[in-house]
Amino acid sequence: MCCEPIHSRVLYVVQRNVPSTAQRREEQEKWEEADAKAASLIGSVLSKSVADLVLSCTTSNENWLKLCARFERKSTQRLNMLIEMFFQARRDESEDTSSHVAKLQNLFVDLNNELEKHNENRLSQRMLTGRILSTLGKSHDHFKDVWDTIPEDNQTVNLLVEKLCNIELRETKSTDNGQQSAFFSRKAKKSSAGKGPQKCVKDTERAKQRFPCNKRKKLGHWAAECPQKKDKDSGKKVG
Repeated sequence: MCCEPIHSRVLYVVQRNVPSTAQRREEQEKWEEADAKAASLIGSVLSKSVADLVLSCTTSNENWLKLCARFERKSTQRLNMLIEMFFQARRDESEDTSSHVAKLQNLFVDLNNELEKHNENRLSQRMLTGRILSTLGKSHDHFKDVWDTIPEDNQTVNLLVEKLCNIELRETKSTDNGQQSAFFSRKAKKSSAGKGPQKCVKDTERAKQRFPCNKRKKLGHWAAECPQKKDKDSGKKVG
């Protein structure tokens, strides 16, 4: 039993009755030790206001029953609540795709577990994929058409999540690139506006003093303004 999850061991203890006095003393001592540990584990996760509810309890079983009576809904009420939540779920605009799908998957699992308790048929995976698609909105209408072309046997929840996350990733990158381009465009305009025409002329003159003309290898002018080029052009016109 030591390899079982902690919650399973706690349930094993709290759901057992106190050993009768006819049983061996050693077994009763073991039960009392396990019961004390279970009660301690239950108490360690309770807030102060909730812990006050079980102060008068003497066994972990009493703690458990009191907490169930206080917080656990009746089975039929819980089933109706889960049905309503699953079929009326809507996507929050602030949610990313993976978070939204995870929320629906959790509801789907809880609902099927509750249906099993009532000996009713479980919902199929196709029902889950259908609910996910129905909550995506008109922006994904084209994707829904593409999804319908995939063979039925391949239309798994994992494949659906993978494709939706890829779409979301591409949209995020496109938005980021657009914002980046707009940022640099505004920055360039602001920089150009700040310089003004006079500053641009001064910068050009400074550059002429640093970089020589390609024709005469002299400073003070560009190749297009070179006196040698002008003389040649004048000679051509005269001829």
